[in-house]
Amino acid sequence: MRLLSWPRYRGAIVLLALVITATTALPAAAHRVGRCTVDTTADRCERWGVIYNDSTHAPPRRGDEFATAVATNDRSVFSVVRSVGFDVNSPYSSTGDWLVLAHDLDTGAPQWEARRRSRHYDNPLAIAVSPNGRQLYVTGSSYDDYSIVATDAQMVTVAYDAATGQELWSRIWDGRPDATDVGKTITVTPNGRTVIVGGVTTTAERDLDYVTVAYDAAKGREMWAKTATGLRPGGSDVLNGIAMSPRGDLVYVTGESAGVEQYDADYLTIAYDVRNGRVAWQQRFAGIDEGGSDRGRSVAVSPDGSQVYVTGDSYGGRRDGTTQYDYATVAYDARSGAQRWVARYGGPMAGFNYPVAVAASADRVVVTGQSRGATAEDVRDYGTVAYDTATGDEVWRQRYAPPNSDEIALDLAMSPDGTAVFVTGSSTPAVRYTALSEAATVAYRTDDGRALWTSRLDVGAGNAALGRRLAATPDGGVALVGQTTYSADPLKPQSQNIYDALIVRY
Repeated sequence: MRLLSWPRYRGAIVLLALVITATTALPAAAHRVGRCTVDTTADRCERWGVIYNDSTHAPPRRGDEFATAVATNDRSVFSVVRSVGFDVNSPYSSTGDWLVLAHDLDTGAPQWEARRRSRHYDNPLAIAVSPNGRQLYVTGSSYDDYSIVATDAQMVTVAYDAATGQELWSRIWDGRPDATDVGKTITVTPNGRTVIVGGVTTTAERDLDYVTVAYDAAKGREMWAKTATGLRPGGSDVLNGIAMSPRGDLVYVTGESAGVEQYDADYLTIAYDVRNGRVAWQQRFAGIDEGGSDRGRSVAVSPDGSQVYVTGDSYGGRRDGTTQYDYATVAYDARSGAQRWVARYGGPMAGFNYPVAVAASADRVVVTGQSRGATAEDVRDYGTVAYDTATGDEVWRQRYAPPNSDEIALDLAMSPDGTAVFVTGSSTPAVRYTALSEAATVAYRTDDGRALWTSRLDVGAGNAALGRRLAATPDGGVALVGQTTYSADPLKPQSQNIYDALIVRY
């Protein structure tokens, strides 16, 4: 066990820091905190974990830490954290700091911390690492209005030295000073020369449009910025995902875009030329019903760059008297945008199925999300499905569905060699009036879906944890950031610690 002593940390999660050797055999029944339930790759179970609490906030402000993104290189795990100074006496006066943390990949020892607050509230949301691992790029927003109703948000993008945390440059993109501009996703070209941010901006009608902005990676010079709108004036268009071609010549964005009818949405996927922002192609996917809602959530590119895969939730009509939404995954030709195939997954019982991420190897496209359970009591499970890249035929499906429990999958990552996929989220016992979740992470073989290991992280009785984002590590493992929530003590002041950031290395 390993205890981290950096002052801003509550300390290592002792129960999570248990290192398990590859020869240790743990049967599935040995379902214990900090241990794998399947040991085929037991050395990939929790190597270390920390809970980060920002001690710079003092009463009456409560420090609330929310991890939003994670990335890795061959030395470090980089975590993006929104640190809120919640003013218990005047919530509208609460502040937000933008934090980036680096931990040693092997030991979890803190390496550096970078903090900024350019305005009243800074909100970092996504991170990317340069191909050589030497620079980090983080995007999000900053604003002065109260966060829930902020109408003055600016898109902020910051570059860092990965070894030291030194800020190299920062840029603001502000389409409308009196409205919302937010960076949601970010990627880097394979040659490391261009950083591209995807997000949302506000139209004249005060609805949202896609915005994609390209920067020179060395100096942060804006190269181009493009917006995209839907079919209905005044309708909202929300960019949710971004992916780069292996050649670095095209970048793909996807999301949900207003259709012709009110309340109608389609997937809108656009390919931009990285050099100048020219639209190479764009495609809309309207599902089975032109009037139904279809929302693109995530995009991935095949390793050879030949196909682009988009997944999202798609209206599926009525099933057993219930409105049905399916995972709908669409494959496009990466150069022309021609649709190759569509695959749908509806779960074992009628209801709402919501995919959150897609990843691709040479022969598999893997999608995960929250899927309606098999019984009335089994509300949601992790539903993970793999398709043949050439045909879209389903190859395998796996459901993570502990009995009497509610599972919400939040992210998926694939190992660098494409042989394993990892799914994380929250798993909550079906106990009325409680939400005491554990962070549940599952590893599967990409080729056949066989479970490699399963880990449930618990932060103590009466408390909750969840996994929010994953990033594959260069050695085939995975890093997780998430959340811990502590039950409030009615005998203690309102400024007691409630929310902390969770960082775990598998």
